[in-house]
Amino acid sequence: MDLRVGLMTLDARNNNYGGLLQEYALFKELVDLGYHVEVIDYDISSELNTFSYKRNLKFLTISKMMKKIQKKVLKQKVVESTIPNELSRDLFSKFRNQYITFSEKYVYDDLNELNSKYDGFVCGSDQIWNPSYNIPSFFLNFVTKKNKVIYGASLGVSTISPMERKVYKDLLKNLKSISVREKKAKEIIASLTDKQVEVVLDPTMILDRDEWMKFAKKNKASEPYIFCYFLGMDSIKAEAAKKFAKKIGCQIVSVPFEHCTFSEDYFPTFQQGMGPAEFLNLIYNARFVLTDSFHASVFSIIFNKDFRVFSRRIGKSNMNDRLYTLLDWIDKKDLFIDPDELEKVTVDDSIVYDYSQIDKERVKSIQWLKNALDVKENEK
Repeated sequence: MDLRVGLMTLDARNNNYGGLLQEYALFKELVDLGYHVEVIDYDISSELNTFSYKRNLKFLTISKMMKKIQKKVLKQKVVESTIPNELSRDLFSKFRNQYITFSEKYVYDDLNELNSKYDGFVCGSDQIWNPSYNIPSFFLNFVTKKNKVIYGASLGVSTISPMERKVYKDLLKNLKSISVREKKAKEIIASLTDKQVEVVLDPTMILDRDEWMKFAKKNKASEPYIFCYFLGMDSIKAEAAKKFAKKIGCQIVSVPFEHCTFSEDYFPTFQQGMGPAEFLNLIYNARFVLTDSFHASVFSIIFNKDFRVFSRRIGKSNMNDRLYTLLDWIDKKDLFIDPDELEKVTVDDSIVYDYSQIDKERVKSIQWLKNALDVKENEK
């Protein structure tokens, strides 16, 4: 197969564990299907957010301006320990260089040049359609007369505003092959387009489980531990985790998320020098996992680790829909709990998840992706 595919994702060179692992998974699956694939090394900072004041001045209110300012101030206050250290950044770079093929660097004004370089385009997965940082190019609006495939898009929210609906409806007009990651996202997107919208698995689950085992080393820790990875850290989650760890006789091993403000009052120490492979190893070797992260939950399932998921919100936005969909695949919605329910939990060291539904969805997801890429543009 000689089809050249350009893969666009949320941030080609991000240092986010789940973000990079889903990028690798989608790249690897496309390669396994026989395509010549490059991740488009796109500098997303060169493009204005769909709802940027420069693009939509008439929609900007004083309240929204204040929120933007507050976010910038908060970001500046994030303590140094939350930013991935140099060793972690090196491990991320090493992983990318070893396992992913990238294009040359592109900025917004040069995107049209990609039409002569690739035969088809895939954009996905992760929160590429999140209204908070919505980028028009993630709807592949720069592509002309080539296959445009959206794989596993996530909104990251359960509702969008009337103004956002209007903008999304316009951006969706020229897309024919659309798939999303959550059932709620399907409801929203399907109401804005006459095209079929498919729910597919996150890329991390379309790879065979054996692929992930290649990164999992059977390095037993000197003491059993609970792996804690929270994207929305607060004292309630931290206190619940510490009480539970004491109850089951485990230490806590935690990795900080770079955009979350941490305090030493939460957990005294964090793991330093953690790349994507090290992140997988921490989950694989944990006795128990506590998280509010979608991808930490995915890998807990893949590695058959007992785990519980806490809710996560950003402002008024509910970030839980993708977790509901995930837990529904394995018929384990009861793994989603409030922190105060953790004290009632007992650890199942021999848990094995029913992966049968995920296996079925995996076959369907891969076939959908292949069909979407292989169909001729004039046949759609």
